[in-house]
Amino acid sequence: MRRLLFIGVMLFASHLFAGSTDSIEAILRTEGRTTRRVDALLHMGFATYESPAGENTAYWREAQELSEELRYEFGRVHAPMEGVMADFRAQRYDAVVAQLKAMIARLDELGVDQGFYSPLGFIRNTFNASGDQAARAAYFSEALKRYAGGGRPRSLAVTHHAMAGYYSTIRQYGSAVEHYMKARDLFRTSSPADVPNETMVIGWAYERWGNPQRAIPYLHEALREFEAIGDSSMHAEILS
Repeated sequence: MRRLLFIGVMLFASHLFAGSTDSIEAILRTEGRTTRRVDALLHMGFATYESPAGENTAYWREAQELSEELRYEFGRVHAPMEGVMADFRAQRYDAVVAQLKAMIARLDELGVDQGFYSPLGFIRNTFNASGDQAARAAYFSEALKRYAGGGRPRSLAVTHHAMAGYYSTIRQYGSAVEHYMKARDLFRTSSPADVPNETMVIGWAYERWGNPQRAIPYLHEALREFEAIGDSSMHAEILS
């Protein structure tokens, strides 16, 4: 079964990052000791969670040192992430979930709209790694209510994406498609670079549902959308 990959942008407290991990790395090569650099470091911390521990840890440590220097509260919220990643690698998933929930709650208090590379996005990865789909469904069902009031469309989109993945695991593909569609609609205005990924997973959901007539148009549309943003990384996955 294909892995559902995330191609997205980062919207933090006051910055918009649009583009690939390569473009974020370019920011790190040139950006000075600013909050924008902190945001880029945090993005890379989440993006490299499967990389060797030393590489991943370096991003979190620099982000926290700089956040303290700048008194940047958004960055400070992520102070536990180095330990969270150590727990994740040790498969102490209950500890990971507990810490991520606390960070998500604090970011909600700050009014941060969280994308895929965030505590909200990473808690989904954690539920996947642990295999605890019931906990995933319970957490994100509550999150749907929390974000439905408006003001955080990306958080709501990520939540719909997570619920869609849950329904895919229990083979309720109609519900999966419905949530992916809602995520895509929200991303159209809040995070356009994430739209191609949602189009792609809609196509995959129809494919797994045994409906290639519906799947193929979405997969072709996803190819066009990825090409429009200059991203060819998913072509082989889509066409396989």
